[in-house]
Amino acid sequence: MIGNGSGNVTMISLGITDVDVALDYIVAATCIKADIYKCLMDKEEDEGIPQGLEGHDQRRYSLIITFLGDVTKLFDLAIPLKPEHGHKAYELVFVEMLMAGDFQPYKFDVEIDGKT
Repeated sequence: MIGNGSGNVTMISLGITDVDVALDYIVAATCIKADIYKCLMDKEEDEGIPQGLEGHDQRRYSLIITFLGDVTKLFDLAIPLKPEHGHKAYELVFVEMLMAGDFQPYKFDVEIDGKT
């Protein structure tokens, strides 16, 4: 896997800091086991959600984290902080948004291995 962007939490969590490191892992045929999360947004069932990009607003997948907030706002606010703080800019803005109360509460069910 080759990550894209300085805020790629999946790559950071795996210790892949740049393209050269990612290529080293690929050349070495390194494999890991990882859990993946699927989040359905405003839906109870997967049925009826279009596949691919058409269903992106209703179904999301993540290896590391799932962010239930205004991602566009977070990215926009992080841009000016990136030259000085790098990928940590996203975390700083997240905390700022959290402290400012910019998140609406979500109610959701969690299903793990078929159990809610």
